[in-house]
Amino acid sequence: MLLSAPHVRVGPANRDATSPNEEFLFYDRPQIITESYPREKWIDQWIGEGLQQDDVEDLLGLYSCGLSFRRSGLDNWGEAVEQCLANDHDYVDVRRRYFANAFGSEPGSAVERVALKLAELIQT
Repeated sequence: MLLSAPHVRVGPANRDATSPNEEFLFYDRPQIITESYPREKWIDQWIGEGLQQDDVEDLLGLYSCGLSFRRSGLDNWGEAVEQCLANDHDYVDVRRRYFANAFGSEPGSAVERVALKLAELIQT
């Protein structure tokens, strides 16, 4: 994580099991995605691995949960934070939809759902 403050979360949009951006969705705060590993690289990688386009789009949803510093055209982090806070209303619904898709509608039960899914997979 590059920076974390009570009101804005700044960092890369990692697409792995320990994504700080996904974890930060539990707090429903504005985010600035650095895109240090750009979405285009993920698309190439996932398509190369045989993922379907709709699955790729679902995985890329995290990039839509906040301001992309890389794509914003800004070169000043202070301006990026100001823009992020001023335009957070553009991302609130997107963050909440992504959260519900990734963790379910009730965050407290996310661990239970993961455990049940793992048990299902073990039995198959």
